Amino acid sequence: MPSRDATLAELDVELVRRSGLRAFVKVCWSQMEPSVRYQHNWHIDEICTHLEALHENEIRNLIINVPPGTSKSLLTSVFFNLWVWTKDPSYKTLYASFSDTLATRDGRRVRNCVESAWWQARWPHVQITADNSGVGEFANNHTGFRISTTPRGTATGRHVHLIGIDDPQKPLSMTGAESAESESVWEWFTGTLPTRAANPDNFHKMIVMQRLTENDLCGRIEEITKKDPRAEHYEVLRLPMRFEVDRKCTTMVGGDRRTTDGELLWPERFSEESVARIESALRAVGGEQNVGGQMQQSPQGSTGNQFKKEWIQHWGVPGSKYTTLPPAIESFYMSSWDCTFRGSNEGKGKVDYVVGQIWQIWRNQYAFLLDQYRGQWSFTETIDAFEASCKKWPKAWRKLVENKANGPAVCNVLSARIPGIELVNPQGGKEVRANAVEPVFRALAVFLPPLDTKNDEGEIWVPDYIREILTFPGARNDDQVDCTTQALLEIATTYTAEQTALLTDAFRNFRL
Repeated sequence: MPSRDATLAELDVELVRRSGLRAFVKVCWSQMEPSVRYQHNWHIDEICTHLEALHENEIRNLIINVPPGTSKSLLTSVFFNLWVWTKDPSYKTLYASFSDTLATRDGRRVRNCVESAWWQARWPHVQITADNSGVGEFANNHTGFRISTTPRGTATGRHVHLIGIDDPQKPLSMTGAESAESESVWEWFTGTLPTRAANPDNFHKMIVMQRLTENDLCGRIEEITKKDPRAEHYEVLRLPMRFEVDRKCTTMVGGDRRTTDGELLWPERFSEESVARIESALRAVGGEQNVGGQMQQSPQGSTGNQFKKEWIQHWGVPGSKYTTLPPAIESFYMSSWDCTFRGSNEGKGKVDYVVGQIWQIWRNQYAFLLDQYRGQWSFTETIDAFEASCKKWPKAWRKLVENKANGPAVCNVLSARIPGIELVNPQGGKEVRANAVEPVFRALAVFLPPLDTKNDEGEIWVPDYIREILTFPGARNDDQVDCTTQALLEIATTYTAEQTALLTDAFRNFRL
């Protein structure tokens, strides 16, 4: 008659065989975290479902964006690797993290578990080979292996079935969209990893991380897949700490199960009090962008970073203070241009745009954005767009052009036949200029066109403008913000703190 321990082992094996990864997590938890009681939550089931779909080739590439402290590393880098070896011990994996310590930590957990008496009582056919049992790289007796590395390390020339990337960038090291670390990770991801497929028809990539900026690894992948229908598809499981009903995540195999706006992800472990405390600590270090990225998986957060969502106004829509534009009397019109060099940031995950905006300034206090020209244009194409804007908006007599990149050349070519062009030398950095015009937005004195406004090419552009301005300074691009600050700097000096408060109250009272 089998012993009690042997019977328990047989029951565990049968349970895992029938119920898959979620059952493996439950039976193996005490081996990984003996001092921590297992607390189940629906998000664990969702992550397990997506990982199983990845292994079964239902999902080719997977992104998981979840807050810190939700067991993401244990689930994706430890339990998943072990569970796969119970089914397919020849499976080969490469796991990467920003830190050597983290990369080898999870590798050590996998190796120690396979070598334990607990594992050998259940899956004795899988053993670590004695001649290859290091922490950074080890193999089993069925040709399966696991490699742990970092974006600064090497892939040792080995070919794998799965590349798992867990936090490729240190969260608090990101200083904006131009972070050198972000560039390094992108070069590693696009240069080294694509050549590591053991079987191209059954090769998978999994990225698990908190969002940092729009230009982080997930943001760049999102931008490429949005622009190029031939790009690799990634299924994205996004689970914010606080549920956002208007951004609910749904995937091909599941998604966010919550229904109430603001509902916490794991209230048994992270109460409202503890979540608020974490948000406060993150905000103190990196502002709303840090809270939005790490807790909400959105670099702009739910309210915006420097520029807040509640400050966004529209003219020409029902309920607006200005259902029509103010009269031309007491107004002046201007255009504002940011003329980049084409290709100045190509290959770095960030492609700069030429931007021109048309503004109506009324009573020197209220700013109405009327139109925008934006494209990845050559010098000649920039000239053509500039001239087209002048014909369409003859009232915009003043034409401000940033005295950088192609700006001086544009002025040199056009100033003889187009009056009113002024070269503007930017004072201070981008964030300094944004700080200067922030009071105009805070006073609810900036009005954008309706959301469905189209440009001359028939493209709706206002939502993208709002996304950029709310995400700044972590936006993928900031050319629209640059154009805006250049146009508004002159009137921004009129906004004292007292005036800002009065104007804000006036507009809020109007809404009420």
